[in-house]
Amino acid sequence: MKKVFPIFLLLLIVSLFKPVYAQFPLEVGNRWDYVEGWWDGSGNSGSDTVVYRVVSDTLLPNGKVYYKVIPTNNVFFRGLMRSDSSGIYFFDSVCDREWLFYDYTLPVGEYIEVPLFNCDTTDGARVYKTFNGTTVLFGKN
Repeated sequence: MKKVFPIFLLLLIVSLFKPVYAQFPLEVGNRWDYVEGWWDGSGNSGSDTVVYRVVSDTLLPNGKVYYKVIPTNNVFFRGLMRSDSSGIYFFDSVCDREWLFYDYTLPVGEYIEVPLFNCDTTDGARVYKTFNGTTVLFGKN
């Protein structure tokens, strides 16, 4: 019995914590400050500083938990987001479906197409992965 209790206690403790994905940790109260670059294909480019705040979470009928993320000034943004070990997703209430917003396994130089204003990616935006990198933040990689 002594060997079973520590394993049970460990499983109980682990089950109380939901996974947090380092690339895009979604927790109510989190805040990120990003510099986002853009290019419109005609030679125009620029960058903006955007602050994202996670203000709430909700369970949707698809059985997944999404977080309401509010940006300061970004029109190309989806408010209900979730992340898992493969990527970042947003829920589109107009289409009543989930879209992949960022794929962690995407090779550098590749892109995914994300719809902007309708339920089709043919006139959407391309989200490119421009580089892989690691940085030290708060003493951790």
